Parts: sequence; C-alpha cells; structure tokens
Amino acid sequence: MSIKRKVKRAYGLIRSRKGFSLAELLAATVILLLATSILTATVSLAVNRYQKSAQISASMELCSELSEYAMSELSSSKVAVVGGEIKKGDHGEILFNSDSHNFGPGAHFTVVNKDGDIIGYVNESDDGPYGRLCESSVLYSSPLFDIAGEGAYRLKTGKYELSAGMSIKYEDDAFKVHIKVVDKEGNVLSENYFLAVPIIVDKR
Repeated sequence: MSIKRKVKRAYGLIRSRKGFSLAELLAATVILLLATSILTATVSLAVNRYQKSAQISASMELCSELSEYAMSELSSSKVAVVGGEIKKGDHGEILFNSDSHNFGPGAHFTVVNKDGDIIGYVNESDDGPYGRLCESSVLYSSPLFDIAGEGAYRLKTGKYELSAGMSIKYEDDAFKVHIKVVDKEGNVLSENYFLAVPIIVDKR
C-alpha cells in the first residue's frame, strides 16, 4: 500500500463518527470503580495494620519503662516491722522509711486516678484499684510524688491513646505489682507482673 493511500485511510478513520458504545463505556467505568475500591481497601488495611503495630510497640515500651521505674522505687523503700508487726497508717497503709524523696519515716504508697485523687492505699494482702502509683507521707498532706509520672500514665501518639494502670499489694514481705497498658477502648495491649522486695528495717 502506497503512502498516499495510507494517509488517506488514516484521515478517513479520524473523520469517522464511530465511537464507543454505551455498553462499552459502562463496562469500562465498572472495571475502573472495582479496581479503585480494591486499591483503597488494600491501602486502608495496610495503614490500619501499621497503626496497630505501632500502638502495640508503644504500649510495650511504656509498660517496660513503668515497670523498671516502679520496681526501683519500691525496692528502695524500707518497710518498718516493729515487734514482729508491720507498721501501718490510719488507712491500713504500709508505712516505710523513704530516703529517695526525703519523706522520712511514715511514707506510704497510694494509687491515684487521672485527676490526682487518691483511690486506694497499698495495704497488706489487699488488691488495690488500678491507677497511677504515688508516694506520700504521714508527715505531709502534700505533695504526692508521682512514681509513674503523668507522662507514663497517659500517652497520646498520633491517632491512638494509651493509659497505664497499676495495681499493687504488699504480701509475704514483697510488693506484688500488676501493670497493664490499655487503649482508649479499654483493650489490654500489654501487661507485666513482678515482685519488688523492699529493705526490711527494725524487724524484731
């Protein structure tokens, strides 16, 4: 076929009014919509999995840091055992001598809520409520020293929020601690159980 005939044929095709039928356009649109929806679902699933993984990782780190700090503080306390009996305060709380924060004799551990209100005292063989662990003293009405710290109790990162709660009791000459980290729906993401053995003083 000569070049002239090829050009003439191409020109004829260009001038042709024939196009896609309605059925072909609808089919192409449906295929495009399906492909877009599949791609969107795949990307959304990947993002959700990444956020969940990051949330669990942050909760494990928070639980670990809180456990190490609380264990250090509880282990450094010197529980007073006088005449074979553990010295206790007005609320049945275990009293100890505190050197780390200069509270002196009569210091004790309390559990407070997110507003800083006392919701429980660390008693012998008594499971306390979950909250933020603080140290105080019978010598002072305030302040409450945050063992966990406000930053350790609640953490907001991106689109998720974590809260760390601690339940503690004193039994068999040791503090039994349960720490859990939950998301904003209350689902437990990570938790830890440990014993912190304090220094016993005046045990006679």
